[in-house]
Amino acid sequence: MPRESNGPQDRASLLRALLLGERYSVGATRVAVETLSGPRANNRDIELLLAIDGHPDATPGWLSSATGRDPAVISRSLRRFEDDGLVTRRPSPADGRSSLVRLTRKAKARIRHFNRSLAEYMVDSSPVIKEFLDLLEVVDGPALGPVGLAEVTAVMARAGEAYAEEASAALQPYGVTDEHERFTLTLLLDRGQVRPRDLVHEFGLPGNQVTLLLDRMAEAGLLTRDHDDPADRRAVVVRLTARGEKAANVQLDAFARHAGSVAAAFALTVHVSRGVS
Repeated sequence: MPRESNGPQDRASLLRALLLGERYSVGATRVAVETLSGPRANNRDIELLLAIDGHPDATPGWLSSATGRDPAVISRSLRRFEDDGLVTRRPSPADGRSSLVRLTRKAKARIRHFNRSLAEYMVDSSPVIKEFLDLLEVVDGPALGPVGLAEVTAVMARAGEAYAEEASAALQPYGVTDEHERFTLTLLLDRGQVRPRDLVHEFGLPGNQVTLLLDRMAEAGLLTRDHDDPADRRAVVVRLTARGEKAANVQLDAFARHAGSVAAAFALTVHVSRGVS
């Protein structure tokens, strides 16, 4: 059954839901990077590749309409996919000014791998999804028919991107530039302090990349790194500054405005089963 949101009742629940949602998003992005389109993978790439997979010989105009993307954005993405060997284009017999887009065997194999991996990730993450929905007070709604993985992925991509675009714009004055930095703000607002190794575990990134992330955020005045463990002077504790706390709350406000649509998208994942091909 689908779920309907009554909305979170307090800011602590909203913060916990945002933390779980961002943790889930980081994990899903890792699945995409490992199986689909490499380090440059993003929600738009995933949705576009799945749209092409579902409609062989689609035109760029159709893809623009189906995904709600500007034609220029579609054109740039298709050029990049061609460079990566993921799509081919040939002139359209019906319109010499247009082209027909089709996935390569390489892309089809990656999508099959991605679908299986993402379905397994969704199933394995069901306890996280349940807590996320409970925090946002999402309740069961009317009965729902079968939902395909492509549909679930597209709905989640759009809901997540709408939130991410607003959050990114709101955080730009604070120098926050990517999802890992946004997640770090949320994690610190929730916990008060973390150690760099906590971020290595959360992100699945090498320690040197986490160090660079913390360097950027410290330079932006968002956090401090202190050596305040008397038992281990090498141990570093990371905390938000007043500016960082303000940025984290700006992000939380943006999430509050999108919590309903994000929760509705997350609720669809409970209908996904393992073994999707």
